[in-house]
Amino acid sequence: MMDIYEDDFQEKEATEWTPEEVAEWLSNVRGGELERYAERFIKENVNGDLLLVLNKRELNKKYRMKKDEIEVFFEELEKITDEIEGSEFSMYEDSPEDLATSMLEKEVELLENVPMPDDHDDYWSFSQFREHYPDLPKVIIVKIFCLLERERSGVISIEELRRFFQACSDEPGMLPDEECELYNAMHDVLRQFVQYKNVFKKHSPQGGLNMYGAKKIIKKLRNCKEDDVRDTDLGVEFIIGLKYQEFDNLMRRCPKQTWHRLANFDPFERLYQEITRSGASRVIFKKTLMHSTILG
Repeated sequence: MMDIYEDDFQEKEATEWTPEEVAEWLSNVRGGELERYAERFIKENVNGDLLLVLNKRELNKKYRMKKDEIEVFFEELEKITDEIEGSEFSMYEDSPEDLATSMLEKEVELLENVPMPDDHDDYWSFSQFREHYPDLPKVIIVKIFCLLERERSGVISIEELRRFFQACSDEPGMLPDEECELYNAMHDVLRQFVQYKNVFKKHSPQGGLNMYGAKKIIKKLRNCKEDDVRDTDLGVEFIIGLKYQEFDNLMRRCPKQTWHRLANFDPFERLYQEITRSGASRVIFKKTLMHSTILG
């Protein structure tokens, strides 16, 4: 281990460090806890500028740092510069390439040779996504859709889907026991609301969950009446037709956005319900019709 101290770096801005100086600092972090990565940083030519933009996912995937080592890395880096934002970074950024790394190894294998979407559309709804990839397991489509959906828009970008598929062909995929901050184990939480195994027994006559069963699970989660859940509700679309084991696996490694979709109404859905209950939809329709007649 090189015999230098933190104070030796204070006279020089971290952005000005050479790869050798970055490696020197790394070798001295907490008595050498990260020394074994110093040579790799030199090989990758990581200077001070690059050091400050490294994120958790990159340290984990490219440099094979363990989770506790990554925390040490950012904690120590914060001590020598006020410019660093790394400790606020998620291991998974919003880019399709980063999101693709969260898929399991067995899921990536199914996506390696999937055909790229055509150029005719800019966005797809969930149902359009399924129509274009009927051979992909529905659970995988649910996961991808929820990872790529932005701002609960109900659609995903075709360009981002292409990038996601391309990244899956380059990434090895995660192992089932690897932790990922994009997912939570929700099967035990769901059982607090509904014994979904019993629901499947009663409402999956053909093996897959029927409409009544899907709505029963959704209404329990949202604490609402079954009539409040429409057939076209995205949460219903996600789980209808799933077999018990598929649904159970989804809940055991559930994307946070999937759970949010299952447990909550879309904001516009609530507005639609209020309009429908008040009869305002008929008033709006009549006004629109009258306006069209006058203009015509």
